[in-house]
Amino acid sequence: MDDRSSDEGSPAIDRKKSIGGSSHSSRGSLDRGDSPIRTDHKKAKKLEIKLTKNILQQQKKEEKEKEKKKKKEKHQSKNLTGSEIPGINGSSSTNGTTSIEVSRSGETETEAVEIKETVQEEDSYLTSLVETTQLETAVKAVFEANKEASVVAALDAFIPKKEKDIANICNYNYQAFIKAVDELLKVRQDTADLKHSVQVLNKNVQQTGELLLKKYRDLYNLRKMRSNMNVAIDLLEQCQQGLTLLTRSNEYCYQKDYFAALKILEQLELNYLPKVSSLKFAKFVEGAVPNMKEKVRKGAMADINDWLLHVRDLSPKIGKFAMDQMHAQFLQDEKLKFSNTETHDLIAAAEGQLGNAGNKSNQSEVKSPTVPTAKNSQVESDQDITRQHLFKNKEYEIDFTPLYRCLHVHKKLGLSEQFEAYYRENCQLRANGVLKPMEGMSFASIHGYQNYLYNIAGFFIVEMTVLTTTENLGSGIALQKLWETAMMKIKAVLQEQLAYTLEPGVLHQVKMFLFLFTNALQSFGYDTLQLVDFFENVKDSFAEVLVNYFYKDFVHGLDHWDRFEVSDVKEYDKVISANALQIPENRKAPQTFNFSAVVPLYCKLVKAFIAQFYSFGKDLADIDDFVRKSTEKLLKNFNASWLSSIEHTHNLAQMIQSWIDFSVLFEAKSDWEKYLSKLSYSGKMKIITGLDECKKKTEILIQQCVQTKIHGIFESAKSTINWASSGTKLEVRDYATALTTYLDTIIPQLKELPDSVQEPIQLRAFQTISSDMMDMLASPEVHRMNASCIKNFEIDIAHLEILAGKSSVPNAKDALLEPRQLFFTDAH
Repeated sequence: MDDRSSDEGSPAIDRKKSIGGSSHSSRGSLDRGDSPIRTDHKKAKKLEIKLTKNILQQQKKEEKEKEKKKKKEKHQSKNLTGSEIPGINGSSSTNGTTSIEVSRSGETETEAVEIKETVQEEDSYLTSLVETTQLETAVKAVFEANKEASVVAALDAFIPKKEKDIANICNYNYQAFIKAVDELLKVRQDTADLKHSVQVLNKNVQQTGELLLKKYRDLYNLRKMRSNMNVAIDLLEQCQQGLTLLTRSNEYCYQKDYFAALKILEQLELNYLPKVSSLKFAKFVEGAVPNMKEKVRKGAMADINDWLLHVRDLSPKIGKFAMDQMHAQFLQDEKLKFSNTETHDLIAAAEGQLGNAGNKSNQSEVKSPTVPTAKNSQVESDQDITRQHLFKNKEYEIDFTPLYRCLHVHKKLGLSEQFEAYYRENCQLRANGVLKPMEGMSFASIHGYQNYLYNIAGFFIVEMTVLTTTENLGSGIALQKLWETAMMKIKAVLQEQLAYTLEPGVLHQVKMFLFLFTNALQSFGYDTLQLVDFFENVKDSFAEVLVNYFYKDFVHGLDHWDRFEVSDVKEYDKVISANALQIPENRKAPQTFNFSAVVPLYCKLVKAFIAQFYSFGKDLADIDDFVRKSTEKLLKNFNASWLSSIEHTHNLAQMIQSWIDFSVLFEAKSDWEKYLSKLSYSGKMKIITGLDECKKKTEILIQQCVQTKIHGIFESAKSTINWASSGTKLEVRDYATALTTYLDTIIPQLKELPDSVQEPIQLRAFQTISSDMMDMLASPEVHRMNASCIKNFEIDIAHLEILAGKSSVPNAKDALLEPRQLFFTDAH
């Protein structure tokens, strides 16, 4: 009982402390305004009901505890009385029961002590858990002692005990608590009313303040907005000024007015940007200015590239127009030069004969080449073309403004060196393009050379114009080096192409174009000495081609061996008189001449050749000697071809006619020299025709032809003569008959030749007969001959001597003396 009271006493003290503490805390909470009074009415009502319910539950628990306690005490009393019931066996049983009860009571006491110790230990753990401020340390001690299960059980028992203590305390102070609660409820109502009034007042104040604050804020915002708008207007005006300048610069750029665009950009940098340097817009403008400058530069570069393409396309026209102007000037000078002379007419007349000289139906007329000029597409005088401007005329117009504008733009941007390097590089590329013949360009006709030289002339004329009208855009030294390189390439291309050009008319035009080309470029300040020297190569090529061309015409005419005839006086004057082939007293028609048609062809070709060459070389130095040598070469080729032709034909009639033709041509030599002297620049000239050698060679060919025929007759006779003839009837053999027939045929033909020519030929024929007869008799094939055979030879010789006696050649019969002496008889 003491232990229980002591155990119950300490909780009572704790309860007082808790109640006092709770009351103090309640007052403190009320003083601080944290009591339930500050809650609304519903919450207070719920709290009251909850407290009442807790008190009733606590009372029920206490009653149940009391009933349990009474039942336990009754149960213990029953156990004590049951131990006194006696057993069946008397005293012995009584003693055994007594000993058992004693032992049980001892065990009960031991268990009670252990339970008490356990309870005390658990109470110590609970006390430490409740009173300690470091709960984790107490919990740790419980778990280290492995008492968590017993402590949990003790807590389960402790909780109802504490709840019971709380219920008791509440029962003791219930009336005071109820009274305090009522007072609190009253205070809560007053407080709620006051709170409501304060809230209404606060709401009104808040509404009024909010409206006032809103108005104030609106006013502040409007004033700030007005200030910002004023500032924004000022800034926008400044920005608008910059944008206006940028827009104007852009518009000028689109209008290709790059000068104005750069001027505006310069104003932006120098005047505008320093004023607005604090604005972010200034950075935008500052960044836009380089872009605009680059745009201006690109625009100028696009214009210059288009301009360069335009100039490249017009370069052939520029070169053509410059060369046409030069040609027109030459024509004017030439008219003045030849106004009182006949040389020009002689050249023109001889050139006119060249087209029909070869008697070819399909050949092109190789007249003196005339340089095609602008009159091919329009009719205008030389004066008109010389008065027109090179870069602005009826054909085309070139404006150098894009070039000057681009140069100015790069100079303003500080990029002059960059543009100059670009232009020089582009100039080199364009030069390489014009110097290299375009793919597919044919030099078989004059048009290929025209296009090639026109394009080069136009390019270098434009470049010289650029050099003389600009500053620092290239140098004269660089352009001159480029021109020197160009001349080397031009010479290489022309040298290669001239080897494939076989038309003298084309070569003549090439020379004329090259002459105009060099003079046109020389007038623009270029040194054309290398190209002037190249004329010598052109002259050599022209001479070779012209000789071959006329040689082909002559070879074609060698088929016409008939005697030449004229049908009227006009033809007589055109062919005979013009070439001095007969004296004027014999001027009549129709008439047949002793020479063949090859003679007038020969004369025409020689004169046309001379005129052609002088037309080609009239602007060249030292042309007289070259023409003379070329003419002699032409005559040499004519003669060689002529001699070769008659030699291979073995036609005696052609040989005799050729000798006559050579004689006529030899007489016409003086007319050729006279013609050559009139055209020459050095006066009287002589040429070596080689016609006298041709006559001598023709005589030899005639003799060889006759001898060959005689040799053939004797070769045939060797197989037909019967050296052991036994016949009594003797007659002239076939070979002797063949010889006399042949000689009877050719002797009338030979008589057309002068006696000095034909007599040696006849004499040589009889001598050949004599030598061949002696060779035949001395042949190893002849072993022996009888008297009949010898007598027959005497008859043959007599037959031949009769023919020799009829000949006009003195002592022709003596040529047969050797065989006559061999067969001499008394009868003869």
